[in-house]
Amino acid sequence: MKLFSSETMPKNGANVTTQLQTAIDQAAAASADHVVEVNYRGRLIIDKIVLRSGLHLVISQGCTLKASGQTDKYYSRPGPFERLNAAAGLKAVIAGVNIKDVTIRGGGVIDGNYQGFLLPEQPTVGSLKTGGYPRPELIYCQETQGLEIRDVTLLNVPFWTIHLAGCTASVITHVTILNDRRMPNTDGIDIDRSRQTRISHCLISTG
Repeated sequence: MKLFSSETMPKNGANVTTQLQTAIDQAAAASADHVVEVNYRGRLIIDKIVLRSGLHLVISQGCTLKASGQTDKYYSRPGPFERLNAAAGLKAVIAGVNIKDVTIRGGGVIDGNYQGFLLPEQPTVGSLKTGGYPRPELIYCQETQGLEIRDVTLLNVPFWTIHLAGCTASVITHVTILNDRRMPNTDGIDIDRSRQTRISHCLISTG
């Protein structure tokens, strides 16, 4: 399923959360193995995307999905964020929980919009100062089997970029992760109580 056609092409910078989530949900209801392709050249805004089992999310080359920065609209999981620290819950732009056989691919870009989490009048050197903890992650998958992320660029993330929690048989390959190295805790890939995780041919530059 191609998300857009010549008749339904959004303007550059449009928020397409509803259209994209609806396409994912409808495709999941129709088949066990489904492709949703964001065929667009330019920048589109998303609040949150909830992944479904059997989804192949294809972000076409030349397309950037940029997080809105409106955390009240992001995926939210109750806290604590970590076992011994931070009672605040977890937020993420893209999330999948208790799903299987999911792919994110296509040559496009997902932008975490870290600029939206900087305190005013930031210096141009040293460590950037941010508000709140924890800041939102970009991709969070929990108890997921058969996740594959490949051939995409993930950048400008305000916190952890890919977080695997209790996942099995994950593959992350040919992924580029580029975050501002002055921004604290912008981990590339966090593997949390997961098994059979394979990471290869990735370029990761983070703070």
